[in-house]
Amino acid sequence: MKKIGLHLRRDQGGLSLVEIMIALALSLVLLMGVIDILTSNRQAFRIQTAMARIQESGRYAAQRLAYDLRMAGYLGCGNLKNGFFQANVLASPRPMPGMPSELAAKDMLKVYQADGESWTPALPAGPNPAPLAGTDVVEIHRAGDQSYSLANGMSSRTAPIHLTASSGLEKDDWAVIADCRRADVFRVTGIDNGHQASHAAGENTSGALSGAYGTGARVAKFLSTLYYVGDTGRVSENGAAIPALYRYTPTAGSEELLEGVEDMQVVLGVDEDGDGSVDRYLASTDADKAISVRLEFLMRSLEDHVTSEPRKYTYGGTIITPTDHHLRKVFTVQVQLRNLAGNQAP
Repeated sequence: MKKIGLHLRRDQGGLSLVEIMIALALSLVLLMGVIDILTSNRQAFRIQTAMARIQESGRYAAQRLAYDLRMAGYLGCGNLKNGFFQANVLASPRPMPGMPSELAAKDMLKVYQADGESWTPALPAGPNPAPLAGTDVVEIHRAGDQSYSLANGMSSRTAPIHLTASSGLEKDDWAVIADCRRADVFRVTGIDNGHQASHAAGENTSGALSGAYGTGARVAKFLSTLYYVGDTGRVSENGAAIPALYRYTPTAGSEELLEGVEDMQVVLGVDEDGDGSVDRYLASTDADKAISVRLEFLMRSLEDHVTSEPRKYTYGGTIITPTDHHLRKVFTVQVQLRNLAGNQAP
């Protein structure tokens, strides 16, 4: 007898429309979370990268200017024999327009204070691009880092200067010779294998120095430098203008040092009672009693839209709310004017 088996039929089933919608909604929520994390990480990376660049640039700018400011007024003398002397400027033209014929300590550092579209005193011609309106400019005069001694004393005030070693001086260079009692800034009119420097009239107002220097004198290049903030003429990928810190010298013209410097302000620390300490800081152009200088740099990220909202910052004692989304940071450097303090006119 045959057994008849029972076969149960099962219909295949799928996801319902409601289940699909729920799965899609959950997937969308998860995807939005992942996208939000990626966006946050990307924004954090942009901020960290911009801040790292600003930190590096700010430190470089501070170190670069701090070194030159410390050297302001240096003429190759470690200790002055009479506490005060000034350099006789024979060079024609002078290293910087407006330079007096006698350089006292106070003339070795000059601050051009910005006032709207102008400066006090008026800026010398030459810097290109021009300084940005509202930003201060600082002018520094000093001897070069490398100085050379005389092989023998000068036989007269007009005699060539014989050096013990090749100086690296070239014709038409500005140079300074000093013996800690007096100093002369002159134009080199001839150089013999780097050992014998001439200072004839024509490119100097006189071929006679203020004295016949002996073997204790030192000779070095004379450096005159302007530091300022200018517009590079370039724009970032977002169309924002890129400012930079510039260095101007009469021989090389304007040289871009560092992009991203938006502003520079300079104040002088003044010793009003002669006790060797700063009594107050002034936005002044008079360095006669200045014993220190303080600079504030405003550094800015090159890219816009780094921050999600405009980020406030304090600059010059004022809280500022920008209209863009750049990242900014203020750097302050304070420098003792070691070659000017104590070398002021009695």
